[in-house]
Amino acid sequence: MIRHRSLILSAVILVVSGILHLVWLDWPHSVVFDEVYFGKFINSYCRTGMRFFVIHPPPHAKLLLATSTKLGGCDGTFSFKKIGDDYKHIPVYALRIVHALAGTMLNLLFFIPLNQFGASRPPTRRMRTAGCTGVF
Repeated sequence: MIRHRSLILSAVILVVSGILHLVWLDWPHSVVFDEVYFGKFINSYCRTGMRFFVIHPPPHAKLLLATSTKLGGCDGTFSFKKIGDDYKHIPVYALRIVHALAGTMLNLLFFIPLNQFGASRPPTRRMRTAGCTGVF
């Protein structure tokens, strides 16, 4: 019974977190804060396909973003100069999906160990509430 209940709670957390992270993922349809920084790496990877020196290793996050954006159809010609620039032909979902999926899975990363280690009900309840409201 306990295992069945924790599986149901995990599924509910995953669904609610997925809804909160994935709905309106393409809004705003303009450059936001971190995309100015990551956009330059994405353009370099999409245009040349070559890796280059990254000042803050490891470059895995930048490679994942570039891969998802390239698979989404980006050609690496958008400038990413300033916050608020309108995306004309850039696939916004492809650009933001990696972050959204990571945020969705992060809730389970906290909930499952708490549940397995036998955390008392109040911390587990707080984790569910925090996870479902998008705190993480």
